Amino acid sequence: MQQQQGPQGPQPPQRPNIQYQQPGAAGGPGGGGGQAQNMLAQAWQMHRAGRFQQAEQMYKQMLKMQPNNPTIMRMLGMLKRQTGRIDEAIKLLQNAVRIMPNDLGCQGELGVALLMAGRIGESVQCSHKVLELDPKSADAMYHLGRAHGAMYDFETAIYWTRQALTIKPGNVEYHAFLGYLYLRQGLLEQSVKHTRGVLQVQPQNPAMLCQLATALRRMDEYDEAMELFEKALSIDATNTEAMAGKAQILESQGKTDEALALIEQCAASEKGEQVQVAVAYERIAKRAGCPDRPTALIRKMLTRDNLQPIEQIILHFRLGALLEDAGEFDDAFEQYRLANDMHPQPFDPDAFTKQIDTTITVFDSKRLAAEAPRSTVDSDLPIFIVGMPRSGTSLTEQILASHPQVFGAGELPHMERMVAAVARLGGADSDTSYFDGVNSVTAEQLTELAEKHIEALTQMAGETEGPLTRVTDKMPNNFLHLGLIALLFPNAHIIHCVRNPLDTCMSCYGSQLPPVHTFSNSLDGLAVYYKQYRRMMDHWKAVLPIPIMDVVYEDLVNDQERVSRELVEFAGLEWDDACLNFHESKRVVHTLSMDQVRKPMYKSAMNRHERFAQQLEPLKTQLAAFV
Repeated sequence: MQQQQGPQGPQPPQRPNIQYQQPGAAGGPGGGGGQAQNMLAQAWQMHRAGRFQQAEQMYKQMLKMQPNNPTIMRMLGMLKRQTGRIDEAIKLLQNAVRIMPNDLGCQGELGVALLMAGRIGESVQCSHKVLELDPKSADAMYHLGRAHGAMYDFETAIYWTRQALTIKPGNVEYHAFLGYLYLRQGLLEQSVKHTRGVLQVQPQNPAMLCQLATALRRMDEYDEAMELFEKALSIDATNTEAMAGKAQILESQGKTDEALALIEQCAASEKGEQVQVAVAYERIAKRAGCPDRPTALIRKMLTRDNLQPIEQIILHFRLGALLEDAGEFDDAFEQYRLANDMHPQPFDPDAFTKQIDTTITVFDSKRLAAEAPRSTVDSDLPIFIVGMPRSGTSLTEQILASHPQVFGAGELPHMERMVAAVARLGGADSDTSYFDGVNSVTAEQLTELAEKHIEALTQMAGETEGPLTRVTDKMPNNFLHLGLIALLFPNAHIIHCVRNPLDTCMSCYGSQLPPVHTFSNSLDGLAVYYKQYRRMMDHWKAVLPIPIMDVVYEDLVNDQERVSRELVEFAGLEWDDACLNFHESKRVVHTLSMDQVRKPMYKSAMNRHERFAQQLEPLKTQLAAFV
């Protein structure tokens, strides 16, 4: 790798270090000239040197002379983005794009600012526009990687970041972010490889030392991880990520008192008001039996006016969880409400209802009959675990994945890609393209898609302790695609996780779900989504030619062995006692249930909705048919 400006490690995706173009001439709309170009060059020099106040004064002075100059708007917008004034940056950059919609730099900078504001869909559009203008824009590919990472779609994020590296193979920042993505995806060996590569170029980079240490900690390589955290602290004694990482290692080693003392020392330090510190503090304090202690820190952090929207959302959710544990249910719900209200992308209930209507019409009993086109792939490798988020899908997968012949793949985006492939058969960007594609797809095309998917699952699973028999995909919203799944994989197994509707919806509302789950940000959205989801599942049970097993969360909790045995039998497997000891599995879990599946079965999550009876009364009324 070539030496470049040091990346900041696995920073949150809302803070990409992207600069699409240097300012160039101050020409374009509004005129320019030599004097203006010299002024812009001087302003840019101060900008790059971190003299933001002087640079901003010069940019503003130039805009007074050339109020419609998109280059100056872009540079001032970049500066405002870098100094945390995201809304102001977006307004400037939107004006620049309106004046010069095909300007690479304006589109790119607007995309970065939108990403930092949490407006991910708009950000992605800007990046694709950049790629239309320059198909080899590595920064746009990288930016797409950051955007998909922000949506928790790590596999797509990895794809785009790897594409960026084909253009700039020596870019340290790209390698650093790819290491971060692999870390989030649980592909720890790949994360270690890329992060070690960055450290060969930047051996004193504390962020990369911490990233490598975190991967090794999760591989239970505690000694080397601790050494790396210590090295990061020797370079920067105030490094809160390293202190928090050490505390988490101590907690993992059962040294809870030492872990708590260290994380509290970290939280009390000058740089202790960091989101990652608050998150680690909350987890360690809970396990130490004092969940109320981080509350003051998080409350204090929420008074700051320089937090990014995503940081505020995380802290409101964490504070809500702490208050709920403390029995302060009204205050907890208010924190959940504040967090959900900050999400910028609203749910469209009419569009979702229309999607269910059309799915039911297109995938009727006739289409799903034996004579309809379907793939000839007879593999019974895939198991699809579907349902609402927070309905027990992670627990169900963990039980199955504890079996030596099962690989738990987590939440895969593969079905969405196959839906997109079918949609392309129906005609590009039409609202009905997917359903048009379903009407025209052939058995040969379905077979090709299915074969590629089976190959991908097999490669992903690698070697298991016994012969590979099943691979689970627990993407909950694959319930939308069971019709296509039946056409692609006639021998697939479908497991439907069901939980008390009010507990399910409250758990969604009180959790920081991936941004794609916009329905979970309001009780009305949850009511519509839940009713349509149940309507969709009722349809599948009536017309699907492959069996569906309902796993009721409450039954699983109350009678673990019976339900677990039924689950394993449904999957076509011989019983293995490891499935009862699922909490001892070393597999990495990335969803919000990662702590729960590390514990033996417990009942404390049942009837959670009763804590919020007053707030959930409207939801209870809307879901009366299911309660």
